[in-house]
Amino acid sequence: MLPDKPENVKCPACGKRQKRTGMVSGNSVGARHYTDGKVIAPMLPEIPRFVKCPKCGVFYKIDELVTRGWARKSAPEVAFLSAGECAEAIDDGLYNAEKHGSKEWREDIILLRLEMWRAFNDRIRDGYEPHGDEMRSDMPCSGVERALYESNCRKLISLLEEHDGVHACLIRAELFRNLGQFDDSARELKKIRMYSEHEEYENCIAVMGNACDEGYTLTVQL
Repeated sequence: MLPDKPENVKCPACGKRQKRTGMVSGNSVGARHYTDGKVIAPMLPEIPRFVKCPKCGVFYKIDELVTRGWARKSAPEVAFLSAGECAEAIDDGLYNAEKHGSKEWREDIILLRLEMWRAFNDRIRDGYEPHGDEMRSDMPCSGVERALYESNCRKLISLLEEHDGVHACLIRAELFRNLGQFDDSARELKKIRMYSEHEEYENCIAVMGNACDEGYTLTVQL
């Protein structure tokens, strides 16, 4: 793993500077893969796409318009949004959002909702165990957050209906499984076999299919 020089990230609203450290090179040694599509690779870490300004509080996406040159070492590192912050970003809108209703705008919303979904699922990855009177063992959250989690899953399924391909089918299958809709999940898994590249995903299909058979809803490491 070879980190790159920290890149300067400037808030498009107030000008507050942060830094984002990318990678010159990396590899997937020791990577953990999950059924929700997340990959945790110690030698190739993810880089935030959407951030919140620590000064003025606006949400914005990191693109070529907000990155300029190399950052100072003292600048704070950009952080991933929490599940709640993703919900705020969707409600408030990104400061530098694409035109409402455009293809680019829809893609940003999908990416934000995927990030929110995986942020909730991170609680399972981090060893969190559901507990308490309001907690359901089949969800990574409870109460108001549980409603947000379920709503986000349903909206993601709707947004992804127009997308074809193995990846879209896998994501929809996992979302249905997370909601406890096992028949719908199994139907999506069957669709994958229509694609020529389905053999690459046989392990994932098998793991998700077994989880459906067992009535298990939480994200699983492959």
